[in-house]
Amino acid sequence: GHFTPPTAPYAGTEASLQALYHLEADGSNSGSSGGQGTTPAIIAPNSAAILYSPYNWVVTGTSATTINSGAYFRTIFSGTSVALLTNTASNLAPYSELWARVDGDSWQELTLSSGNPTLPIASGLQSRSHLLEVIVKSTSETVPRWGPNSGTIVTIAGIQLDPGATAKAPLSRAKHILIYGDSITEGVRTVNATAVNDT
Repeated sequence: GHFTPPTAPYAGTEASLQALYHLEADGSNSGSSGGQGTTPAIIAPNSAAILYSPYNWVVTGTSATTINSGAYFRTIFSGTSVALLTNTASNLAPYSELWARVDGDSWQELTLSSGNPTLPIASGLQSRSHLLEVIVKSTSETVPRWGPNSGTIVTIAGIQLDPGATAKAPLSRAKHILIYGDSITEGVRTVNATAVNDT
């Protein structure tokens, strides 16, 4: 569990709780930074360690949002595992889909769902630096996407790493291209017109 936020001591609601000690870390941080505790490291969306595709994302300290298929981000992270924190509060089914990969391995498909899911990408990696790449694969053509009430918006709330792990930005490429479109550029229903999952 998340016993101790990075900036405050644990404050429980249990009537009989007197104190909570994290013995796997040092006494100054309860496992949030200096010691190797159990609290995962969370990279905030507005971290300089994340390189976003230009002109595609609205980024704040709590979220990075886009409605554009093809929008991507990259980061280099340390440790053995990585997952995406998402916010799907404004989303409708069928949910948007992402491609993700680590270190140039095969792309895996991730599908957003209700309840702000944490989407695992990789675990059991060698403890060293790794390159994470995430691309918005597609969004539904049957859900409103344009405007302030988009039901297909992709919202990343952070990147979850091992306790004590860090991230840094990869180099930006010298040239960029932006292709802007909707279901036609995504190839929605190119297999057939009755597919259940229209993305």
